[in-house]
Amino acid sequence: MKIVTLVLVSALFGAGGVVVKDQVQEARQQELLLAEVEGNLRLAEMEMDLVVTQYEQVEERYQAGIVSQEAILSARLAVLKAETRHSRLQLDEEEIRATGRAPRDELSAPLVDGRDLVTERLELDRSVAMEELTVAQRQLSTIQERYEAGVVGNAELSEAMIPVQQAEGRVQGLDRCLELRRQVLDGAITGPEAERQAELSQLREEMEVLEQAWESAATRLRRTEEWVSHGIVQESELVEARHQLLQLETRMEVIRMKLDVLEGGGSGTGGDG
Repeated sequence: MKIVTLVLVSALFGAGGVVVKDQVQEARQQELLLAEVEGNLRLAEMEMDLVVTQYEQVEERYQAGIVSQEAILSARLAVLKAETRHSRLQLDEEEIRATGRAPRDELSAPLVDGRDLVTERLELDRSVAMEELTVAQRQLSTIQERYEAGVVGNAELSEAMIPVQQAEGRVQGLDRCLELRRQVLDGAITGPEAERQAELSQLREEMEVLEQAWESAATRLRRTEEWVSHGIVQESELVEARHQLLQLETRMEVIRMKLDVLEGGGSGTGGDG
């Protein structure tokens, strides 16, 4: 009986020691996570101060007619990006303090003290994407004016359309993620299925942009080949044009493979959405 009692006491103290050890490790992990995010917050604040100063300088030059509207739009976009980074880090800090764990951005992540931090982050990202779209559209408008004036050709116009398509794709992708997140919280779709659909949407949108970029790159290659044959440009430009086309083709092939996997793995993941 004495031996049994000693064994039981030892087991109880051992179990308690494991619990205390786990608690210490969790506290230490939270401390490290907070130290990292607080350091990044200080850097983000410095970045905000810098880009705000730069924006004010660009605004003065814009008012004086020294720089174009694209310059002021780009400067404003830089401020928005810095503010968004700072706001995301603040959300990360709140989540770490509430959960003791690293922040989670997955569409299936749980609420944090009743707050939907996933949606809040997506909405921050969407505001940046909308501003990027505004800048890209303005740049395209400038190229279109130069195209109509005969200053640039079809190739330059096609290349200017690519950033607009990319920005539109980002906005659409974020809208899709916001809708999927809502469905997850409503129980209309499972978390894994939402993640699969979000990745599918992102890959399809990227493929559309890459196809347009490939057309522009192929046109550039044909034009460069002609120029090289006439001695207008050097051979190195032809090598660069071929390399760009190869990069696009390689990325497109990778996306096709990913799409095949995701489109073939939709059954059995749950959800009707």
